[in-house]
Amino acid sequence: MITIISDTYLEGFDDKNFFYVEKALKSCTGCFSCWTKSPGLCIFKDTFNKKIINSDKLVIISKNTYGTYSSKIKSVIDKSIPLVLPTFKVINNETHHRKRYNQYPNIHSLVYDSINEDMIKTYKAMVEAHGINLHADKVQVDAVNKSDLKQALTMIIGGHNV
Repeated sequence: MITIISDTYLEGFDDKNFFYVEKALKSCTGCFSCWTKSPGLCIFKDTFNKKIINSDKLVIISKNTYGTYSSKIKSVIDKSIPLVLPTFKVINNETHHRKRYNQYPNIHSLVYDSINEDMIKTYKAMVEAHGINLHADKVQVDAVNKSDLKQALTMIIGGHNV
């Protein structure tokens, strides 16, 4: 299964596995309920984490905002913290959260509105770091024009029914 999180609406992808972030989500309050009271689930009843963890591939479509995710996508990423444990281990000489689940999705990000190669390079490094945090086996980033997003997404999902 493929889950798609996008900060822009794409015609023809209105499906149960396409999460269009129309506005920034309620920010994480740091209450730690997702780790203690409702392990793996945000108390704000956001459903996208279940979709993410049950996916083989997570496709993130985001505007390049100074070399990082758009604020809408960043709010989803921040709220995915319950997908990992509150304990740590060292990966590549960096401290990261331990796995909560046995399997995590690979990440493929389509970034649009990239101003220059330096911004694309920064964005790719940020997605790779996110991939480490989410224990993805594979991370891929493709920079595309906004007008080409639908075609690029269609190629990524191939024959999969999203």
